[in-house]
Amino acid sequence: MRDVRGRIDQLAVELDLKEILDRPAGKLSAGQKTRVSLAKALINQPEVLLLDEPTASLDPDTADWIRGRLETFRAEHGTTILMASHNMLEVERMCERVIMMKKGVIVDDDTPERLLSRYGRDNLEEVFLAIARRGVEDGEDARRSP
Repeated sequence: MRDVRGRIDQLAVELDLKEILDRPAGKLSAGQKTRVSLAKALINQPEVLLLDEPTASLDPDTADWIRGRLETFRAEHGTTILMASHNMLEVERMCERVIMMKKGVIVDDDTPERLLSRYGRDNLEEVFLAIARRGVEDGEDARRSP
């Protein structure tokens, strides 16, 4: 990266970090730590961004703000985002494709719209619960029987 300082300054503005750049990590709130982690992940403008529960333990306003920043970054840079999340509202908002797993086994894989249709549910949380409450061990194929 040519201008690391410039990129840090840019991300500090975009992620509202200017006032905390010199603060020790141990003195940051959960939301501030999440924004710092996001800045670290975005500094090199990755083509693929791997996120694990990116808004866990954040208040709804901060979580929504983070999702908005991620959507903007994806749109501006064409970045692929692979996200693990139990927050189905977040998944429904941000994902073009959803892979549902149970006990480490993929039990369904499709667009949010097709999953909703296949399971006859109103939202992905209801789809998630339908899958979570069904047995995989007994050979039941969740993709064929909503």
